[in-house]
Amino acid sequence: MAISKIVKVKNIFATVKYCARDSKTNYGELISTYNCEMPFVARQFNEVTEARRKVSSRSFSVESWMIFQSFAQDEIEPKKAHELGLEFAKRYLGENHQYMVTTHIDSGCVHNHIVFNATDSVSFKSFDSRTKHIVQDLRKVNDDLCKENNLSVIKEFKGKGISQREYYVRKAGRSYKARLERMIDKAIENSTDFQDFLEIMDRNIEVGFGNILTFKFPEQKRPVRLTSLGADYAENSIKYRIDNKEQYIKKLPSTRALIDKNQSKFQGAENAGLRRWATRENIKTLATISHTLHQEGITYDEYKKRQEKSSKRLSDVVNKIKELDGQISQYENYIEQEAIYRSSYKVLSGYKNSTNKEAYKKNHYADFKAYDKAKNFVSKFKNENGKIPKPSDIREQIEDMQAERNIIFTEYQVEKQRLSELVFGMNHQDKGIIPKGRKDQDLDI
Repeated sequence: MAISKIVKVKNIFATVKYCARDSKTNYGELISTYNCEMPFVARQFNEVTEARRKVSSRSFSVESWMIFQSFAQDEIEPKKAHELGLEFAKRYLGENHQYMVTTHIDSGCVHNHIVFNATDSVSFKSFDSRTKHIVQDLRKVNDDLCKENNLSVIKEFKGKGISQREYYVRKAGRSYKARLERMIDKAIENSTDFQDFLEIMDRNIEVGFGNILTFKFPEQKRPVRLTSLGADYAENSIKYRIDNKEQYIKKLPSTRALIDKNQSKFQGAENAGLRRWATRENIKTLATISHTLHQEGITYDEYKKRQEKSSKRLSDVVNKIKELDGQISQYENYIEQEAIYRSSYKVLSGYKNSTNKEAYKKNHYADFKAYDKAKNFVSKFKNENGKIPKPSDIREQIEDMQAERNIIFTEYQVEKQRLSELVFGMNHQDKGIIPKGRKDQDLDI
């Protein structure tokens, strides 16, 4: 099955650079362009965009978009996937949008990146970004293409259910992390940018604005670190979700596995209700597995192998996201420490010219401490010639990494959807359940 998803592009140069990497496209063999040329795609996009600004008084914020089209493992060859990506772009975008199609072959699933200019090069109108067009119409074009080429198509199904974890949250009547996740989700829905999100959160919960954001309910003893909530709630993920609300796929529900009722927590007369619940959940699980086996025409062992592979890919993508977040954080710290290191010149000069160096150093103790910390930090970034990089070069690298991070987070979203379909045999997402006796906290928007 092919899954399609569309997201806004903030940095067209970094996005094109990442999508066109040799290691991902078989050294450029799987790259095609329309009304633009490699390696000038980003520049030629901007030429059309600037021409539009000269003749149109209407403002627009989104200059480029990217479609991510992912195919099931072993379902299609790279060259065929590239052909389908080109056909997809032709049908969905028409003849007047510039675009680049790249097919990546370096991960578990062959997938296409279709980067296109939001400006119609003839009419200078913006790409239709209404929800119907970027969700329903996008999926219809993708599904039609799959059917024509004998590829599997996702079966839509909407249902209700709660995970075992959610059941225990309801039974206990409390879960700080679950409450915080719901509060963050709601704040994202009502935010226009990350600063807006922080202001909303600050009005509703105690926020710790350190190197790592923390949140604390009044009755909590210890704050919750944002990094402890998983990939969906990392700072960069929240920024992505604010910019792509229509396309965000909710957190993956707990994997449906048979519940072992021999555990001690299911024993005793006082847990009879819990045992009945577990029995009902096991029946649902067996039904969904049976549905998948029938729908896909596979054995249970094949089903488990697919699920394990998808879980592994999802884990790999999450690890990439964490690695990039760590690198971005290091580079952002460099810019901050480099500024301190550079601004310490006056203090060092004053020390050199002072007659009482011991007294001078004592009076500027905090400045010297900050200087020592900054010097030790920036020295780790020295090149082979012993020089530290310019902040402008580091900022450029941060932009490249953030663009890469956004693309990989898109892959993460698709892998969540794919695993959900394997687990449930359908496009199913559990709905959030509020613990019994507790209403979700309203936000002061």
